[in-house]
Amino acid sequence: MRLVERAASDPSWGLEYEDETWFVWVPPEGVMNPEAGQGWAPSGRSPRNRASRKKGQETFNCYLSLDRKENRLQWRYTSQLNQWTTAIYLKERMEAHQRLGHRVLVLVWDPAPWHLACALRGWIRWQNHQVKRTGVGIRVLLVVLPKGAFWLNPVDALIKHAKGRALPCRQFANQTDQRQALDRHWLDRNLRKATVQKPEILSDRLH
Repeated sequence: MRLVERAASDPSWGLEYEDETWFVWVPPEGVMNPEAGQGWAPSGRSPRNRASRKKGQETFNCYLSLDRKENRLQWRYTSQLNQWTTAIYLKERMEAHQRLGHRVLVLVWDPAPWHLACALRGWIRWQNHQVKRTGVGIRVLLVVLPKGAFWLNPVDALIKHAKGRALPCRQFANQTDQRQALDRHWLDRNLRKATVQKPEILSDRLH
């Protein structure tokens, strides 16, 4: 984890933890969200939500990343989860860090298949080569966590917290309402936890 330590101490390097999750798709007539939570049931019988869900078919996905230096969470909803949507999200994060004056972005994530896909990693290598050749842009350095080591990625805990606090035992009229509930939850988290760098520090990096 030397890259993580260097990124944390170098003001010209950005540091992000990234993860993805999925949420139950809400049909037009509405459904009680079947995420983990509390509910009532007859004595001796476990609560059961009759809503069905098929991962990848009746769900929507969400990319989340935590900027460790600003403690700020970013997210993006998608209908699919693959190396192409990952590349689009990664490009957005690269552009955000470039605006902050960073020259390198250290990205920490798990060994999911779409993270290890050949085309995605090839694009990252090409991007890094172009930045070294032209001196323009931001390089991406990947840190792949061991399989199953979810406790090393703080985004995993933020996902579990959102599913346990923002969604359980609530009725949503549609998927838009469900996403807005998540947006409010994460925005409130950023307002309470995120920090903003001083303008003079950002100015020094950009000049």
